[in-house]
Amino acid sequence: MLKSAAGLPSRGVVARWRRTEPQFDQALVIALRIGRRRRRALGACTPDLTQFIADEIRQGASLASLARRPDMPCATTLYAWVGKQPVFAAEIAQACEDREDWFTDQVMMLAEGSGALTNRARITELKRRLGRLQHRPGARRSPDAPPLGELPAAWPGEGDFDSLSKPPPSR
Repeated sequence: MLKSAAGLPSRGVVARWRRTEPQFDQALVIALRIGRRRRRALGACTPDLTQFIADEIRQGASLASLARRPDMPCATTLYAWVGKQPVFAAEIAQACEDREDWFTDQVMMLAEGSGALTNRARITELKRRLGRLQHRPGARRSPDAPPLGELPAAWPGEGDFDSLSKPPPSR
């Protein structure tokens, strides 16, 4: 039922009509059955839909943000597809990797630019977004695995990259 549409009867009114009017009840049962069938047919994971979702993820979206769109399947459906359909899961995982690579490249380009200190706010924002997007759907990681898309602790102009691979000096 459309809960928020103005002018439609409430659930209580519909329940009363179903009890008192058998023809209304039969018609509603048929309409709901047809609606379920259509939703299932529209909710099928097609190659075109998979490609569209992967492209949107590469451009910075997440499954959760896509699910909020009215023309997309809900989050439960998208995450179920990741768990049950290996082709969809592989495409989404690759799109997530591509997205993380793009964010990392953007951060590195800003850091290597002439105004590394003036780009600090933009770098911080990109790193924040990258951190939020690193929770890949369906990814099972071991507890000792490094974080996905790990960025260096220091940026050019703020530290020496060679020192990152060396142990800290003893005191």
